[in-house]
Amino acid sequence: MIRSVFALVFGYISINLFDGFIRFIISVYTKSALVLSGVAQLPNTLLAYAITAAGFLFGLIGGFLTCSIAGGKPKIEILSLIILIVASGLFTYYFTGNNEPVWYLITAPLLKIAGVYLAYTLFVKQHQSLKDNT
Repeated sequence: MIRSVFALVFGYISINLFDGFIRFIISVYTKSALVLSGVAQLPNTLLAYAITAAGFLFGLIGGFLTCSIAGGKPKIEILSLIILIVASGLFTYYFTGNNEPVWYLITAPLLKIAGVYLAYTLFVKQHQSLKDNT
């Protein structure tokens, strides 16, 4: 139980830390204000697309971390992580929906979820492959 909670917490925190770190790097590089959510305040649309697409990679890393900590068959942990990503997407939509483009509000959570799901499927295949070889 504790291991599952740690897996979920560390997976979600890693997604947000990577996202925040990239946003910090962009704010230093462009000499603009640090914006921790959304893309409306970014200096150009290329950065908005890049941050949104990087969400897939962040989801992949968070999914792998969640699976690695949970071990075995982490179905519940991955499902909980996906629910947490959806909840945070709805939270973002509720509080910044008027300021952010609709494409971002839809694709950002979906790309993170896709990364988490890919990490889960790769982890399960690797786990099954190792189990078959022994």
